[in-house]
Amino acid sequence: MPTNVPPQYRDAEQRFREAVSVQGKIAALQEMLQIMPKHKGTDHLKAQLRARLSKLMSDLETSSGGKGGRTEPFSLPKEGAGRSTLIGPTNVGKSLLLSSATGAKTKVGSYELSTQEPIPGMY
Repeated sequence: MPTNVPPQYRDAEQRFREAVSVQGKIAALQEMLQIMPKHKGTDHLKAQLRARLSKLMSDLETSSGGKGGRTEPFSLPKEGAGRSTLIGPTNVGKSLLLSSATGAKTKVGSYELSTQEPIPGMY
């Protein structure tokens, strides 16, 4: 069924698509709900917008909880031209090779398993 929304609704919809922050998206959705005409052709669209608005509101509430973000220790940032991985048995010099080739600060020891987490190095 056609919704027959006015041009102001299309402008608000464009602002919603271009919004980067959650607050901007919420403001645009509220404006879209306010501008949208009320008739049986817009019932489904209205329900979709309300569901999207409630999801954004709950995301906003959970993200502003104040807890510090915890990063995954076994993930490396996606940057640089490519990635390579040094894999091999313990105590053969992988960390020494990485630190000498890239200047990365690795823990090099004479005992096994001295490196406990992935260490990025740029060449």
